[in-house]
Amino acid sequence: MKTIGIIELNSSHTKLTISKRTGDTFFTKIDEVVDYINIGEEATNDPKGYFIKPQRVAEVLEILKGYQKLVNSYMTDEVFVYATHAIKNAKNNQSLIAEVGTLFGWKARILTMEEEVGYVQSAVFNTIEAPKALVAIVNPTSIELVLYSRRNIQLKKVIDFGPENIAKENKGSQKDLAKILEEKIKKELAAIEEIKEIEPDFSVVAVGYAAEALARVSHNQKKYSLDIVHNYTLDKKDVRKAEEFLLGLEVDANKKLRGISEERADIVPLGVVALRTIFESTELEAMTISTHGLTYGAMLSHINPSIVEKPINDLLGYSLDKQFEEYEASQTNSKNVYNIAMILFKELRVLHKLPRTYVKSLRVASFMHDAGKRIGFDNHQKNAFPIILASELFGLTHRELLVAAFSALSEISTNLNPTELTRHREIITTEDIDAIKKLGSIIRLAENMDKCYKNLVKDINCDILGDSVILKIETDQDASFEIKEALKAKTDFFRAFGRTLELL
Repeated sequence: MKTIGIIELNSSHTKLTISKRTGDTFFTKIDEVVDYINIGEEATNDPKGYFIKPQRVAEVLEILKGYQKLVNSYMTDEVFVYATHAIKNAKNNQSLIAEVGTLFGWKARILTMEEEVGYVQSAVFNTIEAPKALVAIVNPTSIELVLYSRRNIQLKKVIDFGPENIAKENKGSQKDLAKILEEKIKKELAAIEEIKEIEPDFSVVAVGYAAEALARVSHNQKKYSLDIVHNYTLDKKDVRKAEEFLLGLEVDANKKLRGISEERADIVPLGVVALRTIFESTELEAMTISTHGLTYGAMLSHINPSIVEKPINDLLGYSLDKQFEEYEASQTNSKNVYNIAMILFKELRVLHKLPRTYVKSLRVASFMHDAGKRIGFDNHQKNAFPIILASELFGLTHRELLVAAFSALSEISTNLNPTELTRHREIITTEDIDAIKKLGSIIRLAENMDKCYKNLVKDINCDILGDSVILKIETDQDASFEIKEALKAKTDFFRAFGRTLELL
C-alpha cells in the first residue's frame, strides 16, 4: 500500500490531504486538514508584484510543521506541495518553496496556470458524467473556465481576479460589490466567442468553495433530503434564490450557516454571484456541483497516471470496482450477484416493464447488496442503505443513487418504510417506488441463487405462463440448494410482480 500527501498552498488557505492507494488504480482519502490563512494579506507592495511578509511565511511554515506530524503518523510515502495561482504572483515565492523543501524534504513547486486548470479538469472528467460542459472554477483571486466536448478541450481561460480582489479594492455593501463583480465578469465573458456559441446539450459544472457553499444553501432552502453535495444539480432559479439569500445577510450571519466556513463567509456571496453570472451568460438549464478539484486531480496523477491521459469511460463501473477492491474482495459474491441480477432484469423485462434507465441503480444495489455486512450480518440489508448513500459512487444522479439504496434495502420487502420513502419524495417518483420493489425482489433472487459463492448459475431462461413465472437455471453442477434458497423469495416476488414463482 502506498500513502501520498498533497499540500495545497492557496491565497486564502493551506490544505493537507492524505490518501492511500487501494489496488493498482484506486485511492481513498483517509485524512484532511484545512487552515485558513490569507498569505497575501498585508503583503508589501512593489510595482512589479508583491512580497509575502516574513510573518506570513513564518505562519505558513508553522502550519506545515503540524502537517508533518500528521504525515509521519500515517507513515506517508510521498508528500507533494503545490503552490497555486496567488502564490505564483508573489516576488519571493521561490524562497518560500525552497524553504519548504529544505525544512521538510517534500517535493514542493509552484504550479503553472495550465497545470492548475489541468488538475481540476482531470478531477471533473473522472468524477462527473457530463460529456459536454463549461467548467467554472471560482477561486478567491481568480476565475478559471474550461469548455470541453467529449473530452476535447475547446477553451481554457483564466480571469485574473476574483471575489477577494473585488472586496479588497472597493468599498460598499455586499450588494454594491456584487454589482461591480458582475459587470467585470460580464465584460470578460463578452470577449469569449466560444461561450456565446455553447450548444443546448452542454451543462455547467461549478468547482470551488463558492460552488460547495451554493449547494449547501440550496439544500437548506429546498429541504433537500440527501446530505450530498457532489453531483448536486441546480437550475437558474435555484442559483438566483441562493444568491439573494446570501446577499441579504450580514457577514456574521453567513458565518453561522451550515456548510459555510467562518473564514470565507465574507467572500462566499460574491463567489456565488460569480457563478450565477457565468451560468446566466449561457442558455443552459443545469449547473452541477463538483466537490473534487485541484487536489483530487493531483492525487489521480500520482496514483493512476494513465487516467490523466485517458479518462475513465465507465465512471460507475470504476467506482464499483474500487468498492470491491477496498471492502469486498474475497469476502463476498458481489460480482456474481451483480451478473445474475443483470440476467434476471433482462429475462423479466416483459414483466417488470422498467426502462433501461434503472440499470445503473440495479448495478449498484446488486453489487453492494452485502455492504451492510461491514457493520454486521444482522439487518445487513437495512445497513446497506446508508452505506450506499455514503459511498463515493460516480456516474449516477442523486435520484439513481437513492433508488439503488432503497432497492438494496427492499431485498426484504418488509424493510421498505413508507415514511422513509415519503421523506425523499422530492427526489424519487411514484414510478421509482414501483421500480424499487421490483429491483429489490430481483436482488434477493440473485443473492440466493449464489448462496454458496460458487457462481453455479451460468444463465437463466424465463417463461411466463398465465399467473406463473418459471425460471429455468442453466448450470453444470448441482444447484438444488441455491434453488431452494431462491424459492424463499416467492412471497416478495409475488408482492412485486403479482405472479407466483417456480424454479427449475
